Amino acid sequence: MFGSTYGHGYLPRYLGPHPALWGCTIGRHIATRWEEYAFVAEALEEFTRGDVLDAGCGANPDSHLLPLILGNAKHEVTALDRDPAVLQMPAHPRVTWVQGDMCATGFPDASFDYYVCVSVLEHLPPVTVRAVLAEAYRVLRPGGVALLTTDWMPAAELALTLREAGFNAGNEHPPVGEHLNPVIAWARARRGD
Repeated sequence: MFGSTYGHGYLPRYLGPHPALWGCTIGRHIATRWEEYAFVAEALEEFTRGDVLDAGCGANPDSHLLPLILGNAKHEVTALDRDPAVLQMPAHPRVTWVQGDMCATGFPDASFDYYVCVSVLEHLPPVTVRAVLAEAYRVLRPGGVALLTTDWMPAAELALTLREAGFNAGNEHPPVGEHLNPVIAWARARRGD
């Protein structure tokens, strides 16, 4: 079974310069964002380059840099957010910024190799989280990988929610490292079929 969900609330490593961030600088005042972006970038290093949907990518050019990081890593990235300001994010040859709804993206079935969602689910009611993950499953190609982080949600709950959406979410792992605030759960899951 593919996948893993990590115990929430802890840094997996020392917070220092990191090559996975591909030259993007993120302020240390948002250490959790730095860690989440490194988690996604490192996880994607294990796979071939592909089409990435960053759902709920954000629209702040000072802190919402994951699409640029992944573009620098040679992925083709579609960065989706409901905020119209997303269309004003910095241009990148491998990043397409799209204003849209995470629950109904409008993309065809099986459009992406990877689905990324960083610190978004905690802002949504449970019924919407289920709709978001159903849409994630729909737009991923068979065997596609979902990488998610969420604040304040225990790892076991995130893994269960992913399994209910049809993903192979694997096992939960105990917390390791230095405590983060807010507490964060990290997940890797694969679309079956």
